[in-house]
Amino acid sequence: VVLAADPNRVTTVTHKTSWSDYYQPLRFNCTAFRCLLNLSHPKENKVTMVGKDSLLRSIAYVIGLQTSHWVGIPQTLQDMATQARRFAMSTLRNISSAPPEQKYRLCTFENGILLDSLCSVAQDVHDQVCKEKSFAVMFNLECSDTAEMLIMHPKLLEILVDAVTLQRPNSSQGSDKIELSEMPYQSLVGLSQFANCLSCDANVRLENAISIVNSSRGH
Repeated sequence: VVLAADPNRVTTVTHKTSWSDYYQPLRFNCTAFRCLLNLSHPKENKVTMVGKDSLLRSIAYVIGLQTSHWVGIPQTLQDMATQARRFAMSTLRNISSAPPEQKYRLCTFENGILLDSLCSVAQDVHDQVCKEKSFAVMFNLECSDTAEMLIMHPKLLEILVDAVTLQRPNSSQGSDKIELSEMPYQSLVGLSQFANCLSCDANVRLENAISIVNSSRGH
């Protein structure tokens, strides 16, 4: 299953000249991550899956797919790539609820590649489903061992603050955009529970962020 989710199965087809050449690799990825999502529910599987370097690399690659940048892509392929991305995000959401040791590994894997990918997804305006899942992953990753690096990440804290403070139109305002849940706010509040484990710099960053958010919410 992990082999089928290998990003090389997609990256190698970028040299092809026809969109039809993308179909089989994308189908492999979509099917593989659907299986991996099903496997990611039991606790013992989460631990095992977090230990697989190839799987974590594949997740980082697939959640980074942004088909909105693919000019002229047929709708069928775009839908398949979007589905694969959502399956990968859901898999990451599940395994990020593993014990602290695994949370730490996810945050530090290959110089934080997963955190960087999460931030990219959280800023993607074209797929609100993945965007929402990215905030769930951030929330799941929080623990005393990871709070410092989450707060000190160059983008993550700012993204959480923006998600809470920027006005989001809802359906009552005549917009078809999906309104974000409370997850970004809960992520910020959750980080504050680990204040005793943080450096002075991290505490200051977090306090400033929560102050901005509370002001925007009228608290």
